[in-house]
Amino acid sequence: MRILVASIAWLILATSSTVQAKGDEGGVFAFCYGDSALFAYTVRFPESEPNTIVVATNFGLLVSRDNGATFGWICPVAYGAFIEPDHRLPAPPGVAVLPDGSIFALGGGVGYFRSEDGCQWVRTPDSDFETRALSSLAFRPGISTVLGAATFPGRPPFGVFKSSDGGVDFSPTSFTTDASAAFAGLHMTRGGEHVYALTSAFSEMHLWRSDTLGTEWNELLGVIDARSARLLTSGGSTGSLLYAATVENTPEPCVVSLNVLRSSNSGAMFAPLVSRDDFLVGAVAEGDDVWLGWKDSGIERVSADATITPLEALSPSVLSFLGSDRENALVACPVSPGPELVIVHDAPGARFVPLVTRMDIRGVLECPADSTVQTQCASMWDAVADRWDLGDRYVPVEPAPEGTGTDRVNDRSDAPAPPPIPPGDGGCCATIPGRTQTAVLMLSPVVFAALVRVMRKRFLS
Repeated sequence: MRILVASIAWLILATSSTVQAKGDEGGVFAFCYGDSALFAYTVRFPESEPNTIVVATNFGLLVSRDNGATFGWICPVAYGAFIEPDHRLPAPPGVAVLPDGSIFALGGGVGYFRSEDGCQWVRTPDSDFETRALSSLAFRPGISTVLGAATFPGRPPFGVFKSSDGGVDFSPTSFTTDASAAFAGLHMTRGGEHVYALTSAFSEMHLWRSDTLGTEWNELLGVIDARSARLLTSGGSTGSLLYAATVENTPEPCVVSLNVLRSSNSGAMFAPLVSRDDFLVGAVAEGDDVWLGWKDSGIERVSADATITPLEALSPSVLSFLGSDRENALVACPVSPGPELVIVHDAPGARFVPLVTRMDIRGVLECPADSTVQTQCASMWDAVADRWDLGDRYVPVEPAPEGTGTDRVNDRSDAPAPPPIPPGDGGCCATIPGRTQTAVLMLSPVVFAALVRVMRKRFLS
């Protein structure tokens, strides 16, 4: 039975999309970090809430309302996530944070969870999605439209849906079908010039683009040929640069062969940029270049001509996330026995400094007594804090490895203050790990070929 469960977990891992948000790509499964690893996999700075920071971890959500001075904990049960008896998430859900601070948790079957303040959580505000699988969200600050993808399995129609009230209610766009379809992700460029949708099955991915915020869609000429693929990030002054990754499975658990692709013409054609036998945990576009964060290979900058420059400020270590909220600032999540959950690099040549540590987590998020968080999470805090050495329970376990740029000490009174983090760009997308492409495994090649014909006829006619 253990072998069967491990095999299923690896199958899900190897064929899945991972969490996307804020134009960056992150998210990771606990399976490949071990049973005792503590890590964060998403960090968000909502634009309209400058003092708010939301961090998704494999033991729940962390929310700061004082610009990172302290954090409150939200138990996974509050947002419908499955948690192990030892207080960790085996498959973290996708987490998206809108510019107004509303939090979405995508995962755990059909439907989704939404909270306006982190305290009160509502399952599937749009009752039409009670039996639909919302697999992905795409949005940007200053744009009232929020797009969501409904994927197989679930109740049709499948495809892209639009919301004008912050994701409370969704209505179908022209890009929907009653045929069983798997949507592997949505991505909206920073200015909303383009929205991309990736449909996937077996060794063929189809990329679609809308230049009208989801009203009209066209299939692009460049078909991505790989076992699985995902959209990473976009860049350029007009959003013409698009980065994607293709993944080839290997026989070894937690080993992949990954190729990063770059398109300079809004997804019409792709060219290979870099290949690596490693998991990609984040991509940040900066001008014509892109920062790539690798699970085991550290962080590197890749130019348009494929010149690779490692980031010297961080020695190669295990990472679970790389993201950004402003130019020249990188936010990373190391996986280590030390206190740091999130570190930030603010300028070229600067050292990474802590942004979130275990000591900063002071208890359950402060909420009204009758809120979801207080009624469901308060009784769990002591056990979780003891399990993960949170708050004043943290005790140093080892000195910092040479060159990491952070000190693993319990007393941070003389540590450099984290650089101020301004409000972010409000986010781009969120994709559920493990759902969208595992559904594709149920489709035979004959069925998928018929599906593609139906989609082309439906959307391109």
